[in-house]
Amino acid sequence: MLTMYNRVTERIVKMLVDVVGDENVHTEEAILIGYTRDAGISDESVMPEVVVRPASTQEVSAIVKIANKEKIPITVISSGKDIGDATHLPTCGGILLDLKRMDKIVEVNEKFRYVVVEPGVTFYQLYREIWKRGLNWRFAVPSAPPATTIVGNYVGVGGVGFTVRTAHFNLVSGMEIVLPNGEVVYTGPKKAPYGVSWGFGPLIDGLFVQGNFGIITKLGIKPLKEWECFDWFIYSVDRFEDVVSCVDFSMSLFQKGIMRGCYTLYNWLALIASVETYPWEITEGKRSLPEDVRRRFMEKHGVGWWVVLGGLCGTKENVERRLSLVEKEAKKYPALSQLDKKEVLKIPEIDHKLKAMQGLPTRAESNWLSWRGGGLVWYSSQPIMDGKEALMLARIYEQIHSKYGFDYSTKYVLPTVQSGFLLFKQPKEKERARKAYMEIIEKTLDAGFIIRRYDVYAEPLILSRLGPLRDVFSRIKEAFDPNRIINPGMHIW
Repeated sequence: MLTMYNRVTERIVKMLVDVVGDENVHTEEAILIGYTRDAGISDESVMPEVVVRPASTQEVSAIVKIANKEKIPITVISSGKDIGDATHLPTCGGILLDLKRMDKIVEVNEKFRYVVVEPGVTFYQLYREIWKRGLNWRFAVPSAPPATTIVGNYVGVGGVGFTVRTAHFNLVSGMEIVLPNGEVVYTGPKKAPYGVSWGFGPLIDGLFVQGNFGIITKLGIKPLKEWECFDWFIYSVDRFEDVVSCVDFSMSLFQKGIMRGCYTLYNWLALIASVETYPWEITEGKRSLPEDVRRRFMEKHGVGWWVVLGGLCGTKENVERRLSLVEKEAKKYPALSQLDKKEVLKIPEIDHKLKAMQGLPTRAESNWLSWRGGGLVWYSSQPIMDGKEALMLARIYEQIHSKYGFDYSTKYVLPTVQSGFLLFKQPKEKERARKAYMEIIEKTLDAGFIIRRYDVYAEPLILSRLGPLRDVFSRIKEAFDPNRIINPGMHIW
């Protein structure tokens, strides 16, 4: 549906100033332009006409009421610190609603084990508060840096991580939401809006995951269950084709109940990119690296084509028992060989992932950006639960990367998703990266897989494949937001 928006006039700017104060409304170009860039491949961004920084739900509600009445589009960000697919650049101008001032930890309920946060609260801030209180709580953390906000990850992009609770949304317990008409609603019961997930009627929280049906201003989340002991294992295979063994081994651990989550499968570059830089002198970045160069990197760091890393947590006795079951299961896959734990800990990505598996935020994955000294764009598909299917897609992705002069990098957050990331040097490689990225998305959809996280550049293609489901979402959007003011350009239902 084509929506005609109005411009932000001086009259509207004055109305916004009346809501949040002059110091929190910006029309200066030097500030506006900072909201039009990210590390991805899109050049679709349009400079916002005004940046507004509210400090409360009431201020958000008042701003939304103005925008809805005047038909002004709103692009919402909480921190803009996620990497590669979640910065939500404005595409229609209008109001850029920056929620970073809403950074209060509203409640830490020690009795019933949940916290309530505003959208500007980061993982770093949450952990600092929890530890200050002397609590040993851990939370599901993302690949993104600790400066990423909890609301942005748990709900905005529907984060998936590396702890035993792989899907972060499973830890959400209640929301406060400003609807597109400015009305404020709670998804939980009034007496305990963040203590339980839902009450009367259907659970509607999921409508606001990866969606644009409203603005979340408070979020309840639960910590992970506490554990006594953590231990880990790591295996590697030498051949590209042996991804079959890696995936089938990992899925067998899941299906037999040995592990319910908390393990990751990497290809060689997903590890090497965290510690090395691209050898421009060999290919000048115009073609993928020769096999002998790849092998030299692998040998230098003691890894193979694919590496499976897993963590186990629980009582000491339980962890030891399950670790022995892992070793027993691994013997059924001759291609797997155990790696030296002490040696692989020298790779920053391994150290990062072990911390993430224990619910500790780290900065290590930001190192990927230094591989080619430029950009990064994600694509995630799900579910891939069979080794032969994983090999089929890996071959497709390897071919596409080679075709456009890049090197295939990927990891699997088992047992739910494959997350690939295309690494390129901005800006001169951006057009080439776009072509490669779009071909990756198209081939993934052709193979029958769902794309769950992506750069907005690919959204029209993905939406064109949704079929009747897109019509359902469109009707919901029409009911919630008939003027389509919330996050136009993101999930164009």
